[in-house]
Amino acid sequence: MASLRKPYIYILVAIVAAVLIIHFSGILNPTPLGLVITASLKNSEIRMGQNTTIVVTIENKAMHLQTFEFHIVYTSKNLTYYNGITEEPLSEPVYNGGNYTIVYPNDDLGPNEKTELLVIVKGLLPKGASSKRFTVFLEVYSLDGASKVLSDRKSVSLTVFR
Repeated sequence: MASLRKPYIYILVAIVAAVLIIHFSGILNPTPLGLVITASLKNSEIRMGQNTTIVVTIENKAMHLQTFEFHIVYTSKNLTYYNGITEEPLSEPVYNGGNYTIVYPNDDLGPNEKTELLVIVKGLLPKGASSKRFTVFLEVYSLDGASKVLSDRKSVSLTVFR
């Protein structure tokens, strides 16, 4: 009888150890890097040639300083992006064959700090279209040395009409 109990004890210890390792490693944590984006459009519909502002808030919910990189990802050249404070055009986008990406310079956020970025979006329509809906993805990456890991991603939809 005693020999049958030993394997069960080993299996039980192994299960408890696996659960503890998974729990404390952060594998199942929904925001493992602590950087969170909230985003809103001042107007979700604009007339062709007009603009609206995307208000992006990036918050560091982690208990340590984090360096982050912010990306704007979109699929259409019919939208142009400007700095919401200086109203200057943002950097040239990088095209990867399917999407355009604008990368903001790296910045730091302390524990429980947040920053607000204002992005002006000007909309144009393709020839012959009376309206078109565009989706813009906003991504924040956590930087740690040479590694860059996606921490959060949100999207906003904008409709441009004649």
